[in-house]
Amino acid sequence: MSDSADLRKILKSWPYDPENDARIIRGDDGRDLLQVRTPLGIEQYEMDGRPDGVRPHGMESVLEYYQQRLNQAKFSGRESDFDLGPRECSELFQEGTLYYFRYVRLFQLKDWARTVRDTARNLRAFDFLHRHARREEDSSFWRSGVLTSCGSTPAPGPCWSWKRTPTTRPRRSPGKRSAPLSPWMTWRMTRSSLSGNGP
Repeated sequence: MSDSADLRKILKSWPYDPENDARIIRGDDGRDLLQVRTPLGIEQYEMDGRPDGVRPHGMESVLEYYQQRLNQAKFSGRESDFDLGPRECSELFQEGTLYYFRYVRLFQLKDWARTVRDTARNLRAFDFLHRHARREEDSSFWRSGVLTSCGSTPAPGPCWSWKRTPTTRPRRSPGKRSAPLSPWMTWRMTRSSLSGNGP
């Protein structure tokens, strides 16, 4: 092999520090990329589009692909036949987790606009799955995950917390701003109407 695959030089150039473990770098093609230093390596995320840069089904995201399929079903008059099976729900959840990982770091770096963009995107994914999941347990799995942040950012706009069940509409109540939460906290969703950028 002409080039070594050993990562030690790269890792030594950026020692792990839990207080300084995220940064924006300029890629070889001139685009900004997000990097996260972990104890054993470095993760790299696209700043826009799907975090891993993959184009599933030739689309920007799995969510976009299934939304297109729904639109096609509506156009052909077969909307009632459209649903999401366990495999499709799993695809959407795994993709939503990637966006969660990214927006937690964007929040850390005070990139308010992209944080709001990704949290809003995950809310749309949650609502899409909630409406179209074939099995209740697949929808319930997502309800058990916190998919958004109600950011503790200086950006303006009210925040509120809400819970959803299959038989009730979202109930909004005033809430305090807080940092992004774990995607496995039970039955709690947090929604933000934050807009604009931080100072």
